[in-house]
Formats: sequence, C-alpha cells, structure tokens
Amino acid sequence: MGKYKKLSSSYFKFVNPLIIAMVGAAMYLMVMAWLDPKGVSPVFFGRVAEFISWVGTENNDLMKQLTLSTVAIHAFESILALYYCQKLKLDSGVTCCWMIQTLFMGIFSLRFLIWPQREEKSAGNSKKNK
Repeated sequence: MGKYKKLSSSYFKFVNPLIIAMVGAAMYLMVMAWLDPKGVSPVFFGRVAEFISWVGTENNDLMKQLTLSTVAIHAFESILALYYCQKLKLDSGVTCCWMIQTLFMGIFSLRFLIWPQREEKSAGNSKKNK
C-alpha cells in the first residue's frame, strides 16, 4: 500500500444506489428461482418472470448451486474487506460498515478498498473541473 496516499481512518464510500438496486433484484431473482420459481410476479418483472420460472423448474439444482456459490463468494469478499481495512488502518466501526456493505454488494464495494487512490483521484479531478 506504499503507492497510496494516507487515507483517513474514517474512509468509507457508498455503492451507487442504482447498483444496489440491480444487485438486490438479481439476488432476489436467484433465490426465487431456487426456492419458489412460480412466485416471481410478472407484473413487476414481465418476461423475466417467465424466464425465472422456467429456469427454476427445469434447472433447480443449478439455481441452488449458483445462489449458494454467490453467497459464499460474497462472504469471502467480506473477509477480504476486513483484511484491506486492517491494512489501510481504518477504524473498527468503519471496518464493520465495509464488511456489511461488501457482504451484500460484493466487488462493487470491495473495489473502493482495493483501489482507494483511483477513487480519490477521480474525486479530486471533479473538484478541479468545477
């Protein structure tokens, strides 16, 4: 981490709300395809509901494996967030926030810890342009 400038011990970035909505909807559809394929509302999801119903009934074991694998990967990414927070010397409260956000958002959250300088540069450039 020698390349990166010193970050504040309270460094935290929220994931874009659109990404949060997309990840939430994708996880919901994966779980529903595994547990209740016919339960996805066509009013909200339209043709996607038909696809989820088909995938869930024809390939239920596949959806189970995909869902459980996704949960395992997100749990591993949360542990990586803990590692990066300790390496960046962030506060324990902020570390907890990073772990929770990374557990739900995965790489979309973890990228702010892996490449913090890149995010700081883009924030600095937008301030200079104003």
